[in-house]
Amino acid sequence: MRLISRLDITRTLRLDLETPDGVVQKYAGTLGPYQRSSGGGTPRVRGNWQNALEVGNLTLTATADYVGRIKQVAADQITPGNKVIDLSCKNSMAPIPSGTDPNFRCSIRPFVYVDLNAGVRVNDQFRFFFNVQDLTNAHAPLAAAAYTSNPNYLSSWHYAGLVGRNSSAGATFGF
Repeated sequence: MRLISRLDITRTLRLDLETPDGVVQKYAGTLGPYQRSSGGGTPRVRGNWQNALEVGNLTLTATADYVGRIKQVAADQITPGNKVIDLSCKNSMAPIPSGTDPNFRCSIRPFVYVDLNAGVRVNDQFRFFFNVQDLTNAHAPLAAAAYTSNPNYLSSWHYAGLVGRNSSAGATFGF
């Protein structure tokens, strides 16, 4: 029996663009660069944790994926004042009903989902497998300011939550 565990975390420390006018556009953790990423955004933190258990010819693997919250602002969509861009929620691109708190829906909530994979090696040439994607049936968070391929959702980061739980099974063989 063998247990293999792997944790990968990416934190975008800085993703800035200085314009010819000397204005610094900060994109990490926002929906920007809105024009270059089609509003897909750049989460500041994302990662996954994978655990595999091997027992004889059986392998069971669970992977948890995390996408951090994304603020619904984009520096390339805000007019700077005194060469400074205000990335506060008052510049949220999400539709906010008038008279409500500008922090309402200012950020897209974090998203976590889990995939499960099982495989049985019959011999060196033949293997059965079974996969369940989005095991917990996590739903993609609302991204009201997004305009990517799925309006109101960020398919590049939350695809598993758009499709929902699904499974596949099969066999692989060599000859």
